[in-house]
Amino acid sequence: MSHYSPVREQLNERMNNFMTDTNNQRKNREGSGQRETRENLNSQVQKLQLEADIYQEGGNISDYIFTLEKIYQKIKNERGFNKLQYEIATQLQKYGSYEKSLLILLALYEVTSNSDSQTMKARDIAQYSDKALGDIKLGQTSFLITLCIDIGNGYFSSGEFEKALEYYSQALKDLQANDECQLSCGQLYLNKGLCCLYLQDYSVAERYFRKVIKTLVERMQDPRKDKLLVISYKKIAFIQEMCNEPNKALMFYVKALKVGLNAYQPDNLEIIDLHYHICRCFFKLNKLKEGINRLEKVIYMINSRHESFKQESPVYLSRLGDYYALLGNLYFTQRQFDFAQRCFESSLKVWKEFGIQEADLKCQKSLEFLKICNSYLMQDPNKTE
Repeated sequence: MSHYSPVREQLNERMNNFMTDTNNQRKNREGSGQRETRENLNSQVQKLQLEADIYQEGGNISDYIFTLEKIYQKIKNERGFNKLQYEIATQLQKYGSYEKSLLILLALYEVTSNSDSQTMKARDIAQYSDKALGDIKLGQTSFLITLCIDIGNGYFSSGEFEKALEYYSQALKDLQANDECQLSCGQLYLNKGLCCLYLQDYSVAERYFRKVIKTLVERMQDPRKDKLLVISYKKIAFIQEMCNEPNKALMFYVKALKVGLNAYQPDNLEIIDLHYHICRCFFKLNKLKEGINRLEKVIYMINSRHESFKQESPVYLSRLGDYYALLGNLYFTQRQFDFAQRCFESSLKVWKEFGIQEADLKCQKSLEFLKICNSYLMQDPNKTE
């Protein structure tokens, strides 16, 4: 028995109506002897777009992408379809077809850069993560700048960071001429910093992250800047950790947390992660009491949202085992073996839940510490030094 879908039923009805109208129009044209090649092309494209809508609404992504590619093949050499080609490229990029998206964007870039300047409203840059970088509107700006940014994002997502830097730099060069584009400039400095970070050019990466802060710190009226500032402070802190400068790293993590509490809820994953990094710095600075207090807070926040994290971010929830293990190490260092014992047992329980085997190195370490704790506690069960 087929599954009834109101959305699919509605789209199928639209498709049937469209085909009826198209057939009537074709008969009229044939009767009058007119040759309307462009209209035929438009009709074919509209039909394929309706098919693509049906596939997308039905969750059939592979056929959706295939249909988008069919549309592109029909229009790639035709004038007047730049906007549609751009929309196809962004959809392909959204669903992970980076190589094909890049080919379309690069072809558009070549055509646009060799023709008169075109203008259109740029889309929102898609997703927020280390690689797809924020929700920043460019507003009304040149199509060429938009293409540079999207090509840069495509190369970034494909791991070709040097090529991404090239296109981000070109977009930034054009945007810097506009005083109203500070937010977008900050976004591009951040993109460039992340490229350099992945290329392990840490000093240049830090310079770009500091440019983000310098560009955006005065824009207090725009709340969108806060997420960019959080990433920038956090990445500078990470670089300081890599350079074995835990004091400096701690300073920047605290700054990231202060700004982050304006941008996120207190129990957001980003905030929890910042607390964890601050705890690690305390550990490296031998500030064990501060580290324990901070890490207990992190574990409490995760456990209080255990079910929602299980749905939203199960991979992140699995890191709870790492947090328990680190807390166990902190208690062990203070010779509080009963607390350490419970933490190592909890870490093993979490890791087992997520399929991490006892043969794994971190499980082995927790088991070794657990045996030592048990040994001390067997000598004197009431003893906590």
